[in-house]
Amino acid sequence: MKKGERKTIELGGRSFPSKTALQESIKAVLHGAGIGVPLTGDDAIFIRALLDQHPTADQKVSCGVASIHVINASYGTRCFYIVRTDGTGTDFSYACCLNKRMHGTTWKVVADAFREAIRDQTFAIRDAAFADASVLTCPVLGIPFTEYESSVDHIAPDTFDVLFRRFVDQEQLDWVQAVTPSVDNQQFRQVADPIVLARWRAFHQTHARLRVISTKANLQLGTGLGRRNQSTS
Repeated sequence: MKKGERKTIELGGRSFPSKTALQESIKAVLHGAGIGVPLTGDDAIFIRALLDQHPTADQKVSCGVASIHVINASYGTRCFYIVRTDGTGTDFSYACCLNKRMHGTTWKVVADAFREAIRDQTFAIRDAAFADASVLTCPVLGIPFTEYESSVDHIAPDTFDVLFRRFVDQEQLDWVQAVTPSVDNQQFRQVADPIVLARWRAFHQTHARLRVISTKANLQLGTGLGRRNQSTS
């Protein structure tokens, strides 16, 4: 390839001059397919190859893919849906497939911004728990703890990380672009789009199951946070 030439993107037997062109082709399949009808032919091959680019492809595919469909999602949107060979199924976000750096620092920065966006919800749980008591009994370890020794835990299996990944998939969120740029003296970035922020806060409020536990229990659950008033992942 000559200097200055753009590298062609190859995926599922198709070639694209840019990431934008690839994204438009994916959208054409997403919005052109019948709801609930299995993809066939070149479209099926193309989207199956796209699925392999998902950062958690192994988990999504699991025992194997029988078919891929398009289904209705929230807020009038659509998403791709996998039917596995064992009859189970799950959706997946094409945006995550296009931005594969989910497990690196970038993903953590974005997740931290979304965690901070619901901090008041976790504070409310903590404040309510200590409204009439100065000492509580940890539901995990059975030991007494004070507010200073407390953390707010997302009850498994709906951990913070699970909820956030589900939200990213549901919204087809381009998570790389979801937060504001880094600025001086700012510990956490902020969610860039106020509409996405409102939807995330409502989603978390509806689906999160929170409890107050001791910091010691928080550490033993493997979150590594352990600081006062932190919510676990």
